[in-house]
Amino acid sequence: MACPQLANIAAKRNEKMTSTTCIANLHLKRERRPGYDITIVPVVIGALGGGIKEVLRDVGRVFSECLKRERLIEITVAEMKKTVLMDSESIV
Repeated sequence: MACPQLANIAAKRNEKMTSTTCIANLHLKRERRPGYDITIVPVVIGALGGGIKEVLRDVGRVFSECLKRERLIEITVAEMKKTVLMDSESIV
């Protein structure tokens, strides 16, 4: 999870997807859990709450087979936003 300034959201999201630790982690999980689908979900919310459309889409991939999918996505993203905003406020 990352919380960059608004102008850096796209770059940070791309960095998260291409980082060597992310790729190595995916490789290890495939070796340890053959037959399972592995999905990396980058969670990048701007320091002031920006970038939510991408987060909603990506978190939706986690809950793809849940019954109350939309509600779970809404609650999860709301908690993430609250955490980011509260931490940003404490820094200021």
